[in-house]
Amino acid sequence: TTEGTAVDEEDQVAEEACVLDAVVLCLNHSSKKSLLTGDALAAADVNRDGAVNLTDVMRLMNYVAKKSTTL
Repeated sequence: TTEGTAVDEEDQVAEEACVLDAVVLCLNHSSKKSLLTGDALAAADVNRDGAVNLTDVMRLMNYVAKKSTTL
């Protein structure tokens, strides 16, 4: 239905906004402007290499830009 499609689009926009927020948090962490801790730090380490850095930021950005379907 048309309503279902609108809800799906709203969910997608909300998800992309969350990922963009994560990009900013990762950038702030990697530049030492504002450090992440605990669960936020673990979640920001997208590639699970033990560090939050520009590699994680790029993966998030590629996901938002639909160049990648997975994080």
